[in-house]
Amino acid sequence: MRDLRYLVAVKILVLDTTELRQDWTFAGLKSQLLAHAVGQGHLEVAVPAVTVEELVAHHRRRVDELTAETERVRQNWRRLGAESAIAPRIELTDYREFLAEQFEEFLGFTLLPWPNVSHADMVERAVNRTPPFDEKGGGYRDALIWASVLELAAQQRDVVLVSADNAFRGAEDQLAQTLAEEVQDLSGTVELVRNLAPWLVQVLPWAATNIEEGLWKARDQQFAEFLMTPEITQYYLPRSEELTFEPEPFSLEFRDYEWEGPAVRTTVKAGDNGAHLAEYLVQGRFAFVADCPEETEFAGEWELSRLADGVVRVTGTAALTGLFTVLHAPHFGMGVSGVVWRDELYSTEADADADENRVSTSSSPATASNDEPGR
Repeated sequence: MRDLRYLVAVKILVLDTTELRQDWTFAGLKSQLLAHAVGQGHLEVAVPAVTVEELVAHHRRRVDELTAETERVRQNWRRLGAESAIAPRIELTDYREFLAEQFEEFLGFTLLPWPNVSHADMVERAVNRTPPFDEKGGGYRDALIWASVLELAAQQRDVVLVSADNAFRGAEDQLAQTLAEEVQDLSGTVELVRNLAPWLVQVLPWAATNIEEGLWKARDQQFAEFLMTPEITQYYLPRSEELTFEPEPFSLEFRDYEWEGPAVRTTVKAGDNGAHLAEYLVQGRFAFVADCPEETEFAGEWELSRLADGVVRVTGTAALTGLFTVLHAPHFGMGVSGVVWRDELYSTEADADADENRVSTSSSPATASNDEPGR
């Protein structure tokens, strides 16, 4: 079935330098939540070409400032005779290349081309002090951003300009009246957002009171969608020893499986650079066929049939609870590092909070089979 959210036109956020400078490495909560929103089809995010140029220039100047400060500290340590306290110099990556990689591979942001606006139009705005030009005629780069916004609105897009720059601001933090009038005859819309975090919390589908809560709900949904991908989850099916077969069967095939109820996030451990390791409990039922040595001891009430001397075929369904260990990290996304299946419920310290951390999963069965289930 086609995902209905893609039948509804999504808003496109245009980020300017005042927003992007808040998170140079895109490892912060807002950047991660934006990446989830884009990846799950709730928003689009675009960055004007002039914003990239501004961001690269700001980054270079900041690096130069810190380099000078570091060198002064080095000299002071040398005067004290403490050479061993001097930190080694580090090599910085090319920030423009870093931006391109982040936008394309991890964040899903679109880099807008330079707007199709003439010098004559820009000069006319500047000499007439038309916003976003100010009373001194400054604002050329803001005018280029606005030109990109108008081009998107002319393409029937609902644009959200994210900027703390006063050049776009009117009464009550709304879009300046002059700019709003330019949009009136276009087929799209433009709204100004000066503080992105509360706006995201309000408009995104993950009901939350703050960015961190919204991000975890987005991560939980990503894990739930992972569980509904048979070609991936078949590699995390139970092992023979987790079905309590003893000794190991000659062969084991899963004919079908289904999840029962929602997954529950139980624990979270913070790591380095914004990474988190979370554990999720998932209950499932697994239909299987196994050919076993006749001396095998069976814990479940399964159907047994003799195939040949020394070989018994076992057909049945096992109800198990899995503990998934999942890594959530900036510049990486989500990865399942392992799962352990048991035939009893896990006891956790988070039982009291379990209802708040439930991850909705469908109970519809998904076919998967493999001779040697693995991780």
